[in-house]
Amino acid sequence: MKPYLINVYTKTEHLDRFFESVKKINIEEINIQPPQYPGNLNRFKLIPEFTDKKRWIIFTDTEDVIFQSDFPDFDNIGFDIVVAPENEIHKNSYWKSFCEKYPIFEDLKERQIYNAGCFAMRVNKFFKFIKFLNTFNKVELPQNMDQLLFNKWLSTQDFIADLTIFAPLYKNYELGLIKKEEGIWKTKNGKIINCVHANGNLKDLL
Repeated sequence: MKPYLINVYTKTEHLDRFFESVKKINIEEINIQPPQYPGNLNRFKLIPEFTDKKRWIIFTDTEDVIFQSDFPDFDNIGFDIVVAPENEIHKNSYWKSFCEKYPIFEDLKERQIYNAGCFAMRVNKFFKFIKFLNTFNKVELPQNMDQLLFNKWLSTQDFIADLTIFAPLYKNYELGLIKKEEGIWKTKNGKIINCVHANGNLKDLL
């Protein structure tokens, strides 16, 4: 069965590029377009719950994400969560100050960062993640804290991180773990990456 592709977005400069790339993958689209972008944390509140708990959900940003080729069969991967490794730990990144400011994230400082802008999960896992996010509704957190909350939740889960499926440019591009050849993003071993996220200040490289 096709996985769902879920996006919460408003009209942005590179939205057409994103949806043009969606044509390369075999999915069922669930597009949620509110009048105004609600913020990274609040966007999860707009997603309706699905009844088919064993089906897969692919969740990505839009403005700085492209798909290059169809995904493998997630049912054969052996895990219920597939994430994108950034190959950097929190204390060496933009997130260090947030980990220090908010005690709940202190334990992430030595942990690797997994990107919250592109991942796949079974439906039941995805809504467990949203339930986890909802426990912080009364806490005053910036909207970009979806990234740290995602990593906090992942620290309690079994998952697989695979650069051939989801690849954030930060910090993988700097490390030479991914490269762009003739307009196509590949791993250093030459495998075409399914989904690329130009996160951080690397959006112009996409």
